[in-house]
Amino acid sequence: MSRLLAWFLDDGWGIGLLLVGLLGMIAYGAWYSHKEQVKWDAYAAVHCKVIGKMDGEYANSLDGRGNVGVVYVPGKTGYQCDDGLTYWK
Repeated sequence: MSRLLAWFLDDGWGIGLLLVGLLGMIAYGAWYSHKEQVKWDAYAAVHCKVIGKMDGEYANSLDGRGNVGVVYVPGKTGYQCDDGLTYWK
């Protein structure tokens, strides 16, 4: 397996193909996410009402080795929909 990978990367085309593939997957992910958001917005406009909002916040963590982590948790909006379910997005 490693000889095949080395041959693929040594020739120069391999790196280019890997980059094109990676960029293609990122672009597809962004497109699909946008498509799902548009679909949800259309559904929520007809079937749901906003019942609450939560602001985004930062969270900190510290592990046993002294590593510190900081993460941002985005805000959410609560929707009560006519299907009887509550969604937080």
